[in-house]
Amino acid sequence: TRGQLAHVCHILYHLGAPTSQNKFLFNGDMVDRGPYGVEVLLIVFAFFLSDAECIIVHRGNHENEDMNALDADAGGGFTDEVMRKYGLMAYRRFVSAFKVLSLCSVVEKEIFVVHGGLSRVASMS
Repeated sequence: TRGQLAHVCHILYHLGAPTSQNKFLFNGDMVDRGPYGVEVLLIVFAFFLSDAECIIVHRGNHENEDMNALDADAGGGFTDEVMRKYGLMAYRRFVSAFKVLSLCSVVEKEIFVVHGGLSRVASMS
């Protein structure tokens, strides 16, 4: 979604909300460059909290502190966005959430899905 709230809203409008019969997979980079990464994550997390079986959320290379700290023009900007909107405590909570996101999944017992932009940074946890 790359932080593009309009794209997420468009998808939800046309495909409906995630349900056990209408599962969604977000394959990382939810906070990449776009001005609404926080809002995108809050929507995704709200669906997950309402029904964890209706949505799969992967961690991409942009769900990482090193990437978040870069300027938006360099592929980051999420740290600045969260700090501007909600402050340090909220940013720390997002980082904690990123660390427990899965890196991959298998759909229908036959399709392996992984985000292609995993970080080369050794300190990525």
